[in-house]
Amino acid sequence: MEGKGRITVETSSSIFSFLNAVGVQTAFVGRDNNTDNSFVAKHCEMIPIELVIRRIATGTFLNLNPDISEGFRFISPVVEIHIKDDTNHDPLWSIETLIEQKFVINGLLVDQKVVDKILKLSKLVYEILERVWHSIDYQ
Repeated sequence: MEGKGRITVETSSSIFSFLNAVGVQTAFVGRDNNTDNSFVAKHCEMIPIELVIRRIATGTFLNLNPDISEGFRFISPVVEIHIKDDTNHDPLWSIETLIEQKFVINGLLVDQKVVDKILKLSKLVYEILERVWHSIDYQ
């Protein structure tokens, strides 16, 4: 899609700037003035996971949970942990499986305490952004 990179960077930069402004620390530093398609961030070593947080039952969640109707609204957001593995389509992992991997990122063992912190921060970010989207009639 023409201009997708610029739109993605503008959206991401706005979200990260907002999160920084309300006190949620991110690696975001600012826009890259030399290009429309990138921004500047602190160097980070990532834990190779992707968190999917849902308030509404939809998408791949329904494939894994056929007993739940599409559109069901969860009282608390539901968190799915996927390992970043493109070859295997980012499979779903449990918290226990993640901890068993004993990832060490920048000398930090990804243990129960670290996972709890990741989940708490992720839910906080989700709930902050959910309120922002609702203020402009988006879900």
